[in-house]
Parts: sequence; structure tokens; C-alpha cells
Amino acid sequence: MNLEETRVRNIRLVERLGEGGMGEVWVGIDEVLGRKVAVKAVRTEMRPSASAKARFIREARLLSQLEHPNICRIYEFIEGEEVDYIVLELVPGRTLTTAIAEGLTTADKMRVAAQVAEALRAAHAISVVHRDLKPDNIMVGADGVVKVLDFGLARELPSEGAELDVSGSHRFEQSASEPDETSVTELGRIVGTPKYMSPEQAQGGTVTAASDVFAFGLVLQDLFSSTPPYPPGLDVQTMLAKAAWGDNQSVTGVNPELKRLIDDMKSLSPANRPTVEAVAERLRWIAGRPRRRTLRLIAASVATLLAAAAVVSTVGFVQARRAQQRAESARAQSEAVNAFLRSMLESASPTVEGVEVRVVDVLDDAAWNVDLELANRPLDRAAVLHTLGTTYLALGKFEQAEQHLRAALDLRREGLGPTHPDSLASEVELARTVYQRGEVEAGEAALRSALASCESALGPDHPQTLSAALELAVAAADRGEYDEAETLIRRAVDGRIAVFGPEHPATLAAEEDLAVLLRRQGRYDDAEAMQRGIIAVKEKLLGADHPVTAASVSHLASVLFRKGDLDAAEALFRQVVEVRRDRYGPEHPATLRAMGNLAIALSRQGRYEEAAAVGREQVDGMRRVLGPDHPDTMIGENNLANTYRRWGRLEEAQARYLTLADRQRRVLGADHPETVRTLGNLAKTAQDLGRLDVAEDLNRQVLEIRRRTLGNDHPFTINTLYNLGLVVGDQGRWTEAEPLLREAFETALRVTGDTDSLAVMSANTLARALVNLGRAAEAEELLRERVEIYRRELGDDNPTTLVGIQRLAEVLRAAGKVDEAEALERQLAAGGG
Repeated sequence: MNLEETRVRNIRLVERLGEGGMGEVWVGIDEVLGRKVAVKAVRTEMRPSASAKARFIREARLLSQLEHPNICRIYEFIEGEEVDYIVLELVPGRTLTTAIAEGLTTADKMRVAAQVAEALRAAHAISVVHRDLKPDNIMVGADGVVKVLDFGLARELPSEGAELDVSGSHRFEQSASEPDETSVTELGRIVGTPKYMSPEQAQGGTVTAASDVFAFGLVLQDLFSSTPPYPPGLDVQTMLAKAAWGDNQSVTGVNPELKRLIDDMKSLSPANRPTVEAVAERLRWIAGRPRRRTLRLIAASVATLLAAAAVVSTVGFVQARRAQQRAESARAQSEAVNAFLRSMLESASPTVEGVEVRVVDVLDDAAWNVDLELANRPLDRAAVLHTLGTTYLALGKFEQAEQHLRAALDLRREGLGPTHPDSLASEVELARTVYQRGEVEAGEAALRSALASCESALGPDHPQTLSAALELAVAAADRGEYDEAETLIRRAVDGRIAVFGPEHPATLAAEEDLAVLLRRQGRYDDAEAMQRGIIAVKEKLLGADHPVTAASVSHLASVLFRKGDLDAAEALFRQVVEVRRDRYGPEHPATLRAMGNLAIALSRQGRYEEAAAVGREQVDGMRRVLGPDHPDTMIGENNLANTYRRWGRLEEAQARYLTLADRQRRVLGADHPETVRTLGNLAKTAQDLGRLDVAEDLNRQVLEIRRRTLGNDHPFTINTLYNLGLVVGDQGRWTEAEPLLREAFETALRVTGDTDSLAVMSANTLARALVNLGRAAEAEELLRERVEIYRRELGDDNPTTLVGIQRLAEVLRAAGKVDEAEALERQLAAGGG
């Protein structure tokens, strides 16, 4: 804006106050109304998108009608050809940042806190959220009146407006005065000031009234505490990473009631933070504390007064909760709908301490209402449909997920274009849905197409591109293409380190994906080392007893479980259960899932009675909390039936599998992976019971489904092929069994490698088939080759090598080569095999 441009409509600009994150700020005189105003000239690159502008105008209209002494009024939004202008009330005084630096009395601080609370309460009552509350946006007048500035001005910018510098690190706009209070737009998703961001805002999630409460808690810490929320001198990326974890410093130097209030406001879970009405009530209570102490000293009747005050306070809390419920239920904006749906989905996440709700019961009604309420707002409708789709996907409802995501994608492509980040996000989720519903080839092709679209539109290092790469990595790993999967995941790790830094949640999540892949490959030492490194970072940032840390401890326990260190795995699984029980309660889904892992570890140690007791407690809890048709409940029931099968209580296991399979067919569908998994376990039980014809029929059903949905080369398909060959052979039909076992062996060699368990089992059973067919020489040749490979790649003392030698000795004995067989057996005995 040039100095010559001194007029905006009827407003004459008389003095330039300075420049902020949005643009220049001027003092103006409204020559029609004869009053001084503040005029913000919005920079060209900061001009809002159509949807963001519409939201701002809607909120500005609401605020303009709100006569509140503690809110800076927004008078007008003027849209120019090149520059937009926001006309505001001109507020004299000093910022709260300056006031804190210059010194305030305790009474002054309490008055400031109370007035900010009243401003937020008035705004939240009309569903307006500040989004960037901080001391620089709070003015303290000479008369002590506080005004909160810039309500609704923090907003999402179009993603294409974000930039990356040549190193791949995100370019942040930075204040010249305070580097750690920079306003940030991270790749078009994260908006605000890292030092005052809530965790959900720093992670790019939905900003709600609860986010304002978190920011207000940090402002109160700056105002009252001797310890600021964050140590000085942090760079922006470190600050953002800490904000994403809610990793701020504890409040010190304040009275216990105020400390408890600020700690509650800084809760990691939005659901656990008090409403701003409750905050205002508690601030009034704290402010009255000195007076109550005086009254206690001068009047014996103070106990009665305090009791009355307690009643009033309790009533205030109840009224605050009810007011929040009324305000939430009255919201019709898509942002609020999205926040509601996300909160239901995220309640089971280790990063959020919400309360699990049965979303299955409300999703269909929500989807129907979206079409009615948002029929004329296609982009808002698309946003809600996208959230519905991802929620259905998390619940294993693939048909509904695909329907809503496809509709969201169509709306976004029409309204935003195919290369807009929102369109690409729906494309990735739709591809993921197709893949997870079992259409492996189509799903993988869709994932590759989505990744290519992201790379073309956003660049190879954009976080959304890296997320698409991670999804494709899952598909590659499922096919046994571990090299491709590892390349994709390492690319995501490196990219996220460059953009977010090494300690950001997104970076650690990608590293955890890599650790899981290493575990799947049998590279247990590498997986363990990586997992321990992740835990060390989380312990440093969050503490050893934090649920987010516990999630990584659970992954480490799984590695140790696979390594055969069952005692250590059990101890870690117990640790995870205790952390989640303490933080979430005994019946939170996260706690119950941890109990399921513990039950499996106990079962594998042969402690079946303990395992069944823990498993029954888990399943009963899942049924109460999530309902019998929830996928997690059914996974728990499958694992419990597995325990009974291993225990030898086969009839009971079979009854449980049959009941579960019927429900899974009805709820999930006959081809759903969990339904097929139960049928496979039922086949094993029938085999153990000696009902080989039933086992064969079930294995043939499973094989047909897996060939059709997963393809011939998927490890699950190979495993089923092996099981079928084994069952056919156990019935004495080795001529039929041999080609099944040979196909399983040769496919496993090609897909999973020489030393993978599938290849090893198939080789041993194929040799058995050859012996039974009178082809002992062929079996001997096969096993000699296998043993040499095991010795070379795994070592002489590896269990796989020793079992291979034992099988070779058995074949030699069957072939009449007794001396050579005995030599191998002596070798095994000498080596402790």
C-alpha cells in the first residue's frame, strides 16, 4: 500500500501504525460517522479463499452485532480489486505482552484474566472461535478495560499458497521482535502462533472453542506463572513439534487452585478441557480467595458463607456444561460437524484422551442430514462427506466409506479442480478404501495414481505426497515387496524430518511405520533399535508414563514377542495396560486393546487360563463400550477363540469361531479380511479335531476368496494354499497335495524369500509329500539345497537350520540311508538341537 493511497471509501487514512502478519495497519477517520477506526490492509498473498472469506464475513457479521465491552468490534470488510480492508474499532492502550513486561499487580492480572474470559464466553456463545489468542492480541487500556482483538481473523489459506525453501524446510513468516511467537501457516493447514497453539491445531486438526481454551491457559501461564509455557530461544519448528505433543512447561509460582485451572485448560484432550464459562467461574472463585480468608478470620459464620459459595460454584459448573451443550447442538457449520465426527473417531487414538462413542449408531443419520443441510454448500458438504468416509473406513464399513469418499472427491474436483490438495486428499483416502476392502490390484493401482497426482501437483516432498507414499508402502509390504516398501517409508521419514523436524509426531509416526516393516521382514534387531530410539524421543518430550509413549512401547513389545523374548514382551504389554488404565480408565478402547495384546503374549507362553481370563475381560469390555458389531470387538473375540484352540479346548473354540463368523458375514461381508481370517482359524480347529473334510472345504473357501481379492502372490494366499495342501495330504491324497504344496513353496520363494517361514514350512511339507509319493531322492535333493541356504544365510545354530537338518535326517532314514541320518542326528544332539 502506497502512502499516496490515503482513502478507502469514506475512510481517510491518517497514520500508519505498523505492519502485522496480514499486512499494514492504519489509523483512519470515518468521515461519515466521525470516528477513528483501525484499518487493516490485507496483503495480496494473504487474501482469503472464497470459503474462508465467507466464514470470516459470517463471523464478522455476528461480532458486529455483539455489543461486548471486552471485544474489539469489526465494523466492515471492504473487498478491493487488489487489496482487501478490514475496518475495526480503534483500541488505545498497550498490548498484554507489554503490560506483562512492565509489571502488573496480582489484582490487575486477575481483572485481565476475567475480562478475557468474558470476551471468549460471549464469542463462543455465538459459535465464533478466535483461533489465534495470544498476549499481542489482547489490549489493556489505561482505565483497565481489556479488549480482545482479531476475532476470526486467523484462517486457513489455500494450500497452493504455501512455499518450501530449497532445503525442503517450510518457510515461515517471522516477526522481527519475537521469533518464537511467529504466526505460522504450515503447508496451508496449520494457522496460528506455535507458542499458543493447541495440540490439535499444531497437528493440522480442527480448531474449536476448546482450542481457544488451551491458548487461554497458555496466556494465563504467561500472565501469572514464573515459568513460561516454553523455554526461550526455541526455533519455530521445535516450538511447533512441542505444541503438537502438548509438551509445554509446568506452571510454577501460583496458588494451587490457579495451577489446577491452568493445567485443566492445557489438557491434551479437547474433551477434557473446561468450557470458557467454567473457566470464568473458577477465576471468580480464585479471585475471591483473599477476601474469603479475611472473612474467615473475622467472622465465625464464614463456614456457612463458604458452603453457600460452594453451592453457587457447583451450580455454575453445571450451568457452564449445559450452556456448552446448547451451544454445540446449535452449531450448523460444517466445521462443527467435522469436529464432532473427528472427535468420535479420534476418541480411540492414543494421542487423544476423549471418550469413545458408538459412531455406528449415528453415522447413517449424519450422512442423511448432510445432504439436507448442506445441499447448497457443495464444498462444506464435501468436507463432511470426506470425514464421514474416513470414519466409515476406520470402522471397516468399506461400502459406505467408498460411497462418501467418492462423492466428496467428485464435489471437490468440480469445485476446486483435480489438483487441489483437498481433492488429492479425497483421492488418496478413496484409493486406501478400495485397497482395504480387498480389491488389491485396483486399490494398489489407485494408490499409485494418487501418489503420482500428489507428486505432480504438490511436489515430491510435500507432506500429503509423503502420506500417499506411506499408504502405497503398506500395499507393497503386503505383496512382500519389502524393498519398495522400505524405500517409500524412508522417503517419507526423510521428507518429514526436512519439513517438520526429527521430533514432530508426523516424523515419529513414519519412523514407527518403518520399524513395523522391519519387524515384518524378520529384521528384529533393526526394528528393536529403531523402536527404542522412538521411545527415547517420546520419553524426553512427554515422559515415560504418557499414553503416546506407551503406544510405542507396545510396538517394542511386539518386536520382542516376535524375537521369542516372551517374558520381556509380557512385561511391556502389562506396562502399556497400566498406563492406559491410569490415563483413560479400565474400559477405554485403548486400554482394552492393550489387554488383548497381553492376552496373546500369555497364550503364547502356554499360560492359557490367565490368557483366557484377560481375553474374556477385554471382549466383555469391548461389547459394553463399542458394541458386539464393532471390528475391534470381533478381533478380540477371534483372539480369544485362538487361545481356547491352543489350550486344547477345541469344541469351545469351534463354537466361538462359528458364532463370530456368522456375525462377521452379516456385519462386514463374506469377503471382509476379518471374516476370512475367522474362517481360516475355523479350518485349523476342524483339522485339530480330525474333521479333515470340513477343514479342506473351509480352506478351499478361504483360498478362493483370497485368490480373488488379494491375488495369488499375497502371503495370506500362499499360507492358505499351504494349509490346503497339508490337509489334503493328511487325508492320504498326496498326489493332489503335491502340486498345491509345490505352488505354495515356489510362490513363497519368489515373493517372500528363501528363509521366510512360509517358504520353510512349504519346503518341509513338500519333502514329506515327495517321500509319501515314493520320490525320496527328490525330497533329499530339495532339503539338502534348503539346509545349505539356511546355513549360509542364518547360521548353523539357527532354529530354522536345525529344523531343516532334522527333516533331512528323516528323509534320509526313509530312503534307507540310516548311517547318514544318524550322523546328522548326532550332529544335532551335539549342538543342542
